[in-house]
Amino acid sequence: MDMDVPDLTTQGVTVDIVDYLDKKALVDALEGVDTVLSFIVTINDPDNRAQKTLIDACIEAGVLVFTLFQCGLFLNYFTYLHPSAKFMHIFPMPIDVKNCKAIIHKDTKAQITLTSVQDLARVVSKAVDYQNAWPEVSGVRANQVSVLDFIGLCEKTRGQSFIVESVQKSDLEKGMFTSSRFSVIAHPAVPEDHRDAFSQSYFSAFILALERGGWDASNEWNELLPNFRFTCAEEFLSDVWKHGPINRLASVLSRNLKTLKADFSLDLNYETVASQFRTLEAPCLRLSSEHYNAEFLNQICKPDARRIDSAP
Repeated sequence: MDMDVPDLTTQGVTVDIVDYLDKKALVDALEGVDTVLSFIVTINDPDNRAQKTLIDACIEAGVLVFTLFQCGLFLNYFTYLHPSAKFMHIFPMPIDVKNCKAIIHKDTKAQITLTSVQDLARVVSKAVDYQNAWPEVSGVRANQVSVLDFIGLCEKTRGQSFIVESVQKSDLEKGMFTSSRFSVIAHPAVPEDHRDAFSQSYFSAFILALERGGWDASNEWNELLPNFRFTCAEEFLSDVWKHGPINRLASVLSRNLKTLKADFSLDLNYETVASQFRTLEAPCLRLSSEHYNAEFLNQICKPDARRIDSAP
């Protein structure tokens, strides 16, 4: 079977391709390994067969410690469509910061834990070097807020009220998702013709999980790493939505093109950019089609960026 293997060998990483349903092969691959980090996605592992086989193989191979890292929900999902982590695929959430809308359970009092993927990576890195015993459940709690307070924080970040629609728990438990406001999730693991149904199912399960405490993590590693500084949710979201790639691009160009006298054409269809360019001395700033993707924006916004070539 053809497989896409990350090009990690240049970074000193040994890549070993294994069949996660072949316990013996896994045991052989894990010989001499004392720590295993598993990132198997449940949608790609029906009945958790691969995950269970890996755990059994770890036990037989003599892996030293076991734990379950739980961090609630990644903050990075709430920056969609703006990538906020290099290797993370983000998609819309029931609390849709981009479109200023939310779908929640009627009369919700649920709590949610929000942790950036960068913070989780740093905690896991410190955990690997931690000399004492790991807790059986490794809770990581960067931010804990009520769902309603988080919506309020998102409204503050975007500078406008959200359209909030409530759904009945009884309907969700029957598999009925009545909202028409949900965004379709485009994920590479979901075939295009299944995405609408998958999105409804995911949003329904997500909201039910909220009400059952599924996104409310404990804080074991907060206590074990008392000096660790977690990223504040408000700071994280503001950095993207108020000072993200689009506004950083505008800032770079404003600083470096103030002496530009000719017409300047910027192929971006974002109103936020226009407001940043009011100080430009160019006679004309024309906003047109969306040719530049997020990767380009991140590149052009590097500290050493000095100019951007564009057609007049």
